[in-house]
Amino acid sequence: MDTDCPYGASSCPKVQTLEKNLEKNTEELDKIKVEVTRLNTTIRNASLLLTTVVSILVALLELIR
Repeated sequence: MDTDCPYGASSCPKVQTLEKNLEKNTEELDKIKVEVTRLNTTIRNASLLLTTVVSILVALLELIR
């Protein structure tokens, strides 16, 4: 930061802009974390469903033979 800044450290426009950007990025990161958690849950549930369906199909094929 420029040492000749006419503003105080807490009122410097650059610092305020950086704080706003940090808050915005933090909020976006929190939203991304929620979406990743949802995606992981969806993938886990789909895998469980797919495994169950495949197991049932294999069992039915064994009964038919």
